[in-house]
Amino acid sequence: AVIVHNTKEDPRWVSRDTSSDYQSVLGVPLISGEEVIGVLMMFHSEANAFTAQQLDLVEAAAIQVANAINNASLYELIFEQAEKLGSMLRSEIIQTANLQAIVESIADGVIVANNENIIEMANMPACNILDIPRDQLLGKSVNELLGLYGQFGESWIATMESWARNADEIQQWTYLADQLSIEDKFISLHLSPILSEGHFFGTVSIFRDITKDVELDRLKSEFVSTVSHELRTPMTSIKGYADLMIMGAAGPMTDPQMRYLQVIKNNADRLHNLVNDLLDISRIETGKTTLDLRPLDIPQIIAESLEHLEGRIQHEDKQLQINTQIAPALPLVNADHARIIQILTNLLDNAFNYTPENGEISVIVEPGKNYVYISIADTGIGISEENQNKIFDRFFRSEDADVQKVAGTGLGLSIVRSLVEMHGGHLQLESKPGQGSTFTFNLPIVVEDSDPT
Repeated sequence: AVIVHNTKEDPRWVSRDTSSDYQSVLGVPLISGEEVIGVLMMFHSEANAFTAQQLDLVEAAAIQVANAINNASLYELIFEQAEKLGSMLRSEIIQTANLQAIVESIADGVIVANNENIIEMANMPACNILDIPRDQLLGKSVNELLGLYGQFGESWIATMESWARNADEIQQWTYLADQLSIEDKFISLHLSPILSEGHFFGTVSIFRDITKDVELDRLKSEFVSTVSHELRTPMTSIKGYADLMIMGAAGPMTDPQMRYLQVIKNNADRLHNLVNDLLDISRIETGKTTLDLRPLDIPQIIAESLEHLEGRIQHEDKQLQINTQIAPALPLVNADHARIIQILTNLLDNAFNYTPENGEISVIVEPGKNYVYISIADTGIGISEENQNKIFDRFFRSEDADVQKVAGTGLGLSIVRSLVEMHGGHLQLESKPGQGSTFTFNLPIVVEDSDPT
């Protein structure tokens, strides 16, 4: 059996007028016993039209064709099988061409690799995004990309190799989503396995150039930071003079005047908190927030935070019970004192705001293997399951009437989560409407031989 990929370049091919339109030829001998009784040939007008897989398919059909030729009564069967074979080959070629056309028409970069991590298909957007010519991608192992993208490449390659080794353990909808930078470009990646009936056939990687989106976010953060700084100065003056007038610095005030001043002060406080939250979000997003990591004693930090909570309880004359469950002999944690106070204060303020009179707020601290776990639990209004995935989004506030009557910016929990993650921890939520909420986060334990800075 033989495949002539290009008749114009193969010296074995003898060109004739009747065959000048063909560039690809597939030939399989028809053998009956030990005798060659003919040749089954396939022609195509394009070069490289036939594959080894198709050759195997034709060889299998040739055996049946040879047997059929020995019996004149089977001529009709020969015709039907040849027609069917030709239809299958045409269908496969058409499907492959359609798939390639679809992939090429996709604006995002697409790379398809087989179950041995060999790249079989890469569209032009992928080549442009990765800045790698197509001929340097096709037929190459994805492992060869490892050195190009450093640590990100390692996670990408490791995931693909893990899927190839443990195909039977891959869960439905499994994927890897990540972001990498190539020189001055930012690229998002979505990597998914190709599965069918429990079998792993390869992977599809989708690339998207998000440089403009990243730049837009940066400009937005800078704008918010600039505006917030400009607002802070006049708001400080408004708040300060309102406080002075309430304290009598400008002389006695009538009751209506005091009410007006109190409205000014309350809204100035609210706007001041919003400005501070916007500045925090802006600094976190632009990477300007740094942590002063030092060994901290968690019980002492809890005590400082509870002083703030107890002050609010007394000032607003709200009957709440405060419980603490702090494990003895807790190890020191590696954290930023001011930021941990900010995290705890925010969570405790939320518990205070959304827990009705005579409710309970509990602070629970427990050690783990590498972390100390801190939980703030309340018996408040709780959070619906629908909103539990939204409350960490910036500016989100539930439409619930009990939530709306409490002043807030919708930024607090977003800031808290970001600060916890900057410490290498995670913020988790458990809540049931009408029963209360529990926020739990973890902080890394100080390792004796580590440098906390």
